[in-house]
Amino acid sequence: MWQSEAMWIDFSSPHLHPFLVMIGVDGVNAITGTPFTGEPDFDADDYIEVPTQQALATHRRPYGDLRQFVPPSVHVGPDAASPGHLLQFTVTPMRAEAWARRRHHAADRPDCVLCDISRAERMRAVPRATPSRVLGPLESPDTWQPSLSRSGAVLVVNSATWRELTGGSPRHHPLTSTDYDARRLRWHPTYSETPMLSSPI
Repeated sequence: MWQSEAMWIDFSSPHLHPFLVMIGVDGVNAITGTPFTGEPDFDADDYIEVPTQQALATHRRPYGDLRQFVPPSVHVGPDAASPGHLLQFTVTPMRAEAWARRRHHAADRPDCVLCDISRAERMRAVPRATPSRVLGPLESPDTWQPSLSRSGAVLVVNSATWRELTGGSPRHHPLTSTDYDARRLRWHPTYSETPMLSSPI
């Protein structure tokens, strides 16, 4: 990623089959800010449910504040620079019998994803742009099939690390201050790819 970029994670599911998804950022649970274990804590609601919660645009840090998904800075010395942000995912499918029940209830309403969930819960089943937008689990713990869970990881790197790994620049061009101005967004000098040099004392 370029310094001028931030990303959000979009989840999709073939045939709308539900999955419980846990997300870790550098060893921290993206929803709660606690250590990432890959094991869901149903009391803490430290996961999202796909496809009813389809997006994640920020992650929670240990101090409780929210951050966008951005690349490591190129404006620090090589000893302080991180090689990247490690995103970890653990995905658990809904049990077959629970999925069959949901499809049975939805038979008369093919456009309804949550027909077997109460109206109150449906009202809060919106894309989770921030971890605080959806409160409480939408499904009970016994809905999921932990024996079929799968895990994976992605390393998000900045342009400098990308060059070290691949020998070339990222395939797309970085956004510029002109691009930000055109969208009426505020530009900050740290969005530039040029390392900022400290002034001599």
